Amino acid sequence: MIHMVLVLGEIKAMNVAADARSRSAAPPAAVRGVNVQSLSDITRIPRESVRRKLTMLIESGLVRRNADGLLYVGPSSDLNAFFEDLSPLLRSGARLT
Repeated sequence: MIHMVLVLGEIKAMNVAADARSRSAAPPAAVRGVNVQSLSDITRIPRESVRRKLTMLIESGLVRRNADGLLYVGPSSDLNAFFEDLSPLLRSGARLT
C-alpha cells in the first residue's frame, strides 16, 4: 500500500505534465516527495510501521529517499509491472473486499 501511494503520486505528476504539454503551458515542477508522517496519515498505518516497511522498500529499490529526506518511487519500480499485477482487480466484475 505504501508503494502504491508513491506510484499514484508519480502517475498524477505524469498526468499533470502531459496535460500542461497538451495546453502548451509551462510544465509543473518535478514530482513532489512525501514524508513518513504523510504516508502514515494517508494509509492509516502507524508511523513506526511505515518507517520499518520503508526500510525494506528502500533496500529493494522500490522507494528512494532523496537528500531532502523525502520519499519517491525508486529505480526498481516498474509501472507496467505494477499495473499488470493489479490487472485482476481492475477487470470487470472484480470486487474488492
